[in-house]
Amino acid sequence: MREENPLISENLKKIQDLSEKLSDLSMIMTNFLKYSNDLIAVFDGEGRFKFISDQWAVVLGYSKDELIGNKFMNFVHPDDKERTYDVLSGVVIEKKSVNTFINRYKSKTGSYVQLCWSSSPLVEGNIYAIARTCPLANL
Repeated sequence: MREENPLISENLKKIQDLSEKLSDLSMIMTNFLKYSNDLIAVFDGEGRFKFISDQWAVVLGYSKDELIGNKFMNFVHPDDKERTYDVLSGVVIEKKSVNTFINRYKSKTGSYVQLCWSSSPLVEGNIYAIARTCPLANL
């Protein structure tokens, strides 16, 4: 019978512990995204949706399949596009964070919903953003 190598046993225990921590974190993030009232999104550097939370469907009516891979500018109100491009260039080129930027997004019904945004600067090719509906304000 072979003797168990203590180094292998120790490494297997570490792997098991890390796997459990990863599983716990995955469950926390899943629930966080599921129960958040915010519209959480990850965009690539060209403004394409890479990830969205379930709240996007609730607020705007689009499924994940309808948004993922599309450029978010396709949904921005025409009168808000220039300001949105200006903010986006600050995020991508100047690596600026955004706090409380407001624009309007077209819902699946064709009406527009005003969203208040915060986002990260471009991080490893991605923009991490959070939006929520906000009362109508003068843009």
